[in-house]
Amino acid sequence: MLITGRFADAFKRQDWATVLIELILVVVGVLIALRLDQLAEDRRVRAQEINFLKLVSTDISRDIDDLENIDQVMTAVRDFGDEALATLADNSCEAKCWTKLVTFFYASQWMDVRLNTATYEEIKRTGFPRDPELKDELSRYYSLGEQRYLVANLPQYREIVRSIIPVTVQDYLWENCWEISGRRQKLIADCEASISNAEARQIIDQLRADRETEKTLRFWLSTATVIKKTIPPQIVEAVQLKAKLSEHIEKME
Repeated sequence: MLITGRFADAFKRQDWATVLIELILVVVGVLIALRLDQLAEDRRVRAQEINFLKLVSTDISRDIDDLENIDQVMTAVRDFGDEALATLADNSCEAKCWTKLVTFFYASQWMDVRLNTATYEEIKRTGFPRDPELKDELSRYYSLGEQRYLVANLPQYREIVRSIIPVTVQDYLWENCWEISGRRQKLIADCEASISNAEARQIIDQLRADRETEKTLRFWLSTATVIKKTIPPQIVEAVQLKAKLSEHIEKME
């Protein structure tokens, strides 16, 4: 007989002890069902949080790779820029005009240093992570993205140089003097020339004749130096945060 049937029968017989027992059984059953539902919901939420944290951890791994690449490229940009400044100060490039022209081009290299925040913005909307300390750590890390917007715009020097150097020369450089593997790129300065030394000298003379070339190059190199100085501590912070995420995920699983 169902509980409701036994309850009704006991009530008719005024068997209050049985009525009480049946009521207790009903209440306990409801409480158990609610608890099971709550446990299932907790597991679902925990699984969702773990999934989001793993996605953020993957993003931070990419950030570390990108930051290391940016550090490498900005070091090269600074070196190429210093060589280009020296060429501007020297009216003759002798027999190495092609190599010096390449330094002008590579000194104009720019990389987007902004963080990919799409996953983090999504995780914020869900209220994850629920751990206050980890939430503060993530907030502090991604606040760096706002600072990176200071160097989000293309440098003016880049526009000047790439407006003067012929497109055919630029295409050759991209095709033969630049390599990319995954998310990493390599600038090759000593690649074979595509134009004569005299033609390269003529282009350098045009760069020198534009008074904005040197001024904007100095400004860009100053910015590149700031980027270069800020990258290593950002890498350290990213590595530490990834380790904390991994530890937190491991405890939750």
